[in-house]
Amino acid sequence: MATPVTIVHKELWRVIHTLARPFLSLLFAVPFIAPVVMSSSVANAAWMVEEAVTPFDFSVQKEAQITPVKQVSRSWRLCALYPHLKDSYWLSVNYGMVDQARKLGIDLKVLAADGYVDASRQEAQLDVCQAWKADAILLGGVGYNLLEQKVALLSQDIPVFGLVNNISPKGVTGKVGVDWYQMGFRVGRVLAKRHPKESQRVTAAWFSSPTGRGGSDVSLRGLRDALHNSSVVVVKESYGDNDHAVKRDLIQKVLEQYPDVNYLIGGAVMTEVAIGELKRRRLTDKVKLVSTYLSHGVYRGLLRNKIDLANDDHMVLQGRLSVDQAVKYLEGKAWVQDLGPGIVELCPALINQGLDMTQSLSPANWRPVYEVVQKTSSVNK
Repeated sequence: MATPVTIVHKELWRVIHTLARPFLSLLFAVPFIAPVVMSSSVANAAWMVEEAVTPFDFSVQKEAQITPVKQVSRSWRLCALYPHLKDSYWLSVNYGMVDQARKLGIDLKVLAADGYVDASRQEAQLDVCQAWKADAILLGGVGYNLLEQKVALLSQDIPVFGLVNNISPKGVTGKVGVDWYQMGFRVGRVLAKRHPKESQRVTAAWFSSPTGRGGSDVSLRGLRDALHNSSVVVVKESYGDNDHAVKRDLIQKVLEQYPDVNYLIGGAVMTEVAIGELKRRRLTDKVKLVSTYLSHGVYRGLLRNKIDLANDDHMVLQGRLSVDQAVKYLEGKAWVQDLGPGIVELCPALINQGLDMTQSLSPANWRPVYEVVQKTSSVNK
């Protein structure tokens, strides 16, 4: 198979981040702005990413430019596993993967587990991929090492690539994703700058998926590290699956226990649900919402000034990168083993600048696509 090669270093991404950061301090209400519709030429342009200098190690990264593959020698069969499709984060990943598969004329099968509570369903779905005779598996795992033994065994016959969620590298050929420690650290850094250590004490509540699943643990560690020299204190940690009813129940308990809490920090589902809960309790102007990742609902909340801050890790691009990475490996072309988009912190004022969100959010009318099949496709033996 192909050997990873170093991609030309670029400074463009760093410049974009530098220009964007000053707007983070300007938080005010803005009118609705629809995401820009992506053209085919934009989707096929070179992508700016961050490459791990040592694969499967986020500690040192460098900026790189990826030129997507445009032609394939055969209709490869990729099987993608998601932990769930309960929020539009993974819907946007789905759009990027499906659109890229269609452009290349390859087959794609998508399977979604029912959340982070039980790994057995995703383990069974790996068998489905094998029975489907997949050429490669793209695994958005429900936990870091829950499927480690299964993946190590399966990868003897089929290359397995990590998708979005960080997983144990044992048996994994490559991966696409961002550092979820940074997803927590980035929002914490903004809050720490806003509330320095000598200022008045500020309280926050943390909400996440079950501990040990997804990016929950590392995100919290990143948040706490960023808040270390600030006046922000995390007074409560709440864990539960990415389900609206589950998150609503957790929010209600926190608001009853800590009626004067200043920030609710967590994933997109929690943040979306909290908008309505705060309105019902007339706390919209008293409690600020921070999302560690982006969704369509979070995007709308930022536009309406209902959400204070959110990370954008370019979910559509992650979907495209994952397909591109696997295909390059299968084709024997130059490929990068461990990469992901840069993370950008968004606030209402920054979104009002007219950001192009097409590498982040799927089109408004997009619905999950579970299979892309080419008419001339044949099962690879």
